[in-house]
Amino acid sequence: MMHWNNRLFPYPLLAGWTDDYGDRNFRVKLEGTLSAKRKINLGIHFECGSEFLKRLVSEKRAQYALVVSCPATAARVVIPSPFETTLYDLDADDYTKELSSIPYIVSTDELRGFASDEHAAEFREAVPDGFTVAEGGILAAGVTVRTPLEAEADAASVIDLVADDKVPVGGMSVDLDNERIRIALSREDTARVEALRQKSPHSREMALLFSSLYLPTVSEAIRALPDYPGYRWTVVLENALRKKGIDPGDEALRDDAFSHAQKILEFPIGRALIAFTDSEDGED
Repeated sequence: MMHWNNRLFPYPLLAGWTDDYGDRNFRVKLEGTLSAKRKINLGIHFECGSEFLKRLVSEKRAQYALVVSCPATAARVVIPSPFETTLYDLDADDYTKELSSIPYIVSTDELRGFASDEHAAEFREAVPDGFTVAEGGILAAGVTVRTPLEAEADAASVIDLVADDKVPVGGMSVDLDNERIRIALSREDTARVEALRQKSPHSREMALLFSSLYLPTVSEAIRALPDYPGYRWTVVLENALRKKGIDPGDEALRDDAFSHAQKILEFPIGRALIAFTDSEDGED
């Protein structure tokens, strides 16, 4: 097993936190609507920037798959799909508030000579004849996508972290011009966040990260609410404000945006400080 990109993996992996395929990406777009028959009609569209992997899919040597779970009910299902676009129905009684989905491309048969000009030079030089990938091997993994199903979903459920080469290391930018809010970080910082999530999603470092990224983002979004009527994130934030007794139509909303953001995020700065000073962490 070779060591590359600060993690152990026996062959190139297309993922946002590796450079195995250069700047090619892999992600999924989801639309979830609740039908009258208590079914969640889930529209799934995979977007893959690798022509090499898409060719394997068309040759039926690989296929797309989506792991969908519900944080509220712990329900979980794996949705295999031979196509880039598919529809799937979930039982609404098992899934509530939001879906958490991770997209994959997996091999459907053993792959010998797994090699492509798309792969990083380090792989091509180390194993020029390619790799052997077992059936069911993960060839691509995307970031987690959270899809709110109800207006009562919390503010964090409509925020995505994305990599953007235009953002300097240590910086961030916020994009409100989509159904979901996007926090853009540098590719290096995105990889660090993903590594931290994989290592310890409930660590005190993640608590600090939540306050440093989400708090200013939600503050900016609250200030911009009147300019984005009808967006998915707008509906979620407006309902989150109402739950805290705050009128989203108040003319003074923009002036108090930072204070309101702290309330609907349950005061993340205080929670981060508690996480760092709690005696249960075993540190002096």
